[in-house]
Amino acid sequence: MQDEDKTKEQLIAEFCALREQVAGFEKERVERKKAEKALRESEARLSAILEQLPVAVGVHNRNGEFILCNSAMHYYVLRKIPSRDSEQKGRWKAFGADGHPLPPEQWPGARALRGEIVNPGIECQYTAEDSREVWTLVSAVPYLSAGGESDGVIVVIQGITERKRAEEELRRREEELRVLVENAPDVISLFDRNLRRIYVNSEVWENTGQDASFMMGKSLTEAGYPDSFAQPLNAALQNVFATGREETVELDWEAPKGRIWLQIRCAPLRTADGSVERVMSIGRDITERKEVEEALRQARDDLEIRVQERTAELEEANRILLDKERTLRSLSNRILSAHEEERKRISRELHDSISSSLTAIKLSLENSLSQSKELSGLLSNSLKILVASLSETIDETRRIMSDLRPSVLDDLGLVTAIEWFCRKFRTTYSNIHIEQLLEIDQKRMPEPLKIAVFRIIQEALQNIAKHSRAEFVDVILKENAGQIELLIEDNGIGFDPEAILAREQGGLGLSIMRERTELSGGSFEIKSIAGKGTAIRALWPFD
Repeated sequence: MQDEDKTKEQLIAEFCALREQVAGFEKERVERKKAEKALRESEARLSAILEQLPVAVGVHNRNGEFILCNSAMHYYVLRKIPSRDSEQKGRWKAFGADGHPLPPEQWPGARALRGEIVNPGIECQYTAEDSREVWTLVSAVPYLSAGGESDGVIVVIQGITERKRAEEELRRREEELRVLVENAPDVISLFDRNLRRIYVNSEVWENTGQDASFMMGKSLTEAGYPDSFAQPLNAALQNVFATGREETVELDWEAPKGRIWLQIRCAPLRTADGSVERVMSIGRDITERKEVEEALRQARDDLEIRVQERTAELEEANRILLDKERTLRSLSNRILSAHEEERKRISRELHDSISSSLTAIKLSLENSLSQSKELSGLLSNSLKILVASLSETIDETRRIMSDLRPSVLDDLGLVTAIEWFCRKFRTTYSNIHIEQLLEIDQKRMPEPLKIAVFRIIQEALQNIAKHSRAEFVDVILKENAGQIELLIEDNGIGFDPEAILAREQGGLGLSIMRERTELSGGSFEIKSIAGKGTAIRALWPFD
């Protein structure tokens, strides 16, 4: 009985233990299911993250087989890393920093399997299924287990085709720029903020006789430039760094090939934020231009000296001419004065002698005729004819006297003489109407000027009567703005004054009027329009 009870207790104990064990198994199963779910969720999140990355990412084991990767990785590789896949190996090329191809054992995945960290990556070229050449940057690091052992490799592939194209375009442009700069006829340099050259093209040899490499990293003074050259250029460079504005200087110095001039333009090179990082200087040889400028300056100075000398000569010649002109004017004036005096003397003599004698003879003959009743008819008629002839001779003598020197000019003055002459002119030329405006203080006019004015009016009216076919004439003598103005206008047929004056005989009257005006200290002007008439103007200062 005791044995049965003992067996029953053992069974109960074993059952309880078994039940606890089953409960543990169930708990463990539940926990495992939770862990598996969490793992799946984690793997899903990891997969989602990997899919959203802009690069290809994959993890492969030590055999090079991928155990995890995003879909972007399938564009480049299928199962294994290229260095372990004979089919894929031919599609890939890896290049070192020097641009030379690398063997497969130096490819990123192979190096990471040996425990190396390949980051930053290695540039590789991949030939896609469509034969396109695709540039990539491949990085790889060892994948370590929890115990720190290498279980595989993590690989990241980034497409850099566009970057490589941009780099190639940049290299091409840099090469074009380098060729352009190196072959430029100017000295092109780059200066840092310490005013040291960090670049200079080969043209510097032509100006300094020194190799470009000698100039690199040196200031102008250290490179052997004299202070007269280095200091102004350094000042220009500093101004560009300080203000960001271009500066231009022209400097000369004694180069190995002789004295040269350079025009140096300094321009700022800015960073992305706009600050001036470097200054480029472009030095152009302007020696020939300076020599031409110097030659022109010298020629200008020589010309100025010659002009001054010639001016002095001309001034002296002009002075001599003015002296001669004054002498000639004085002589001409004296001749005209003598002429007028002679005319006056002849007129007076005609009046005092010939005219008086003729008048006396005429009166005597008339007296004889009146007292002699016994004269024959024939003799009486002859005496009457003689008396008439004497009368005509006396009238002609008076006309000549008036033309030579009208007594009214001396006796009653200029204004009355002009009025008398205009009346006489109208009597002779009744078809020409004359209007007079005589507003002048003749007492202030010197006698020679009065004679000149009268003779000009006399000559002008005679020309009008002979040539103009005018019907109306205005004679104006007045004071105008401190001057004596004489204006004679007609409405005749007009003429070309230059052409008339060019003819010695035809322009004699005009020349005489101009000469009388200028010799008396005035100015003379003629204006004439064909079909509209002529205006003669003379002006004298009125003291």
